[in-house]
Amino acid sequence: MNQAFYNRLGVPVTASNREVIRAVRNKLMPEFRSSRYVRVSRHRLLRNVLDLHDAARKLYIHVTQGNI
Repeated sequence: MNQAFYNRLGVPVTASNREVIRAVRNKLMPEFRSSRYVRVSRHRLLRNVLDLHDAARKLYIHVTQGNI
């Protein structure tokens, strides 16, 4: 689910972590953006999405260096 969610964010691989977090917050429903009841789940989602973004960055660097 997180891979599909990351793909729907539409952020480029050159985006900073802060830009990715902003994109995630904009995609979440308003009641989940600041609710303390889903805080742990929201933070888990953010960590997973940032891990996917880091993997996409590494793949981008690998490919642009000619290591296909």
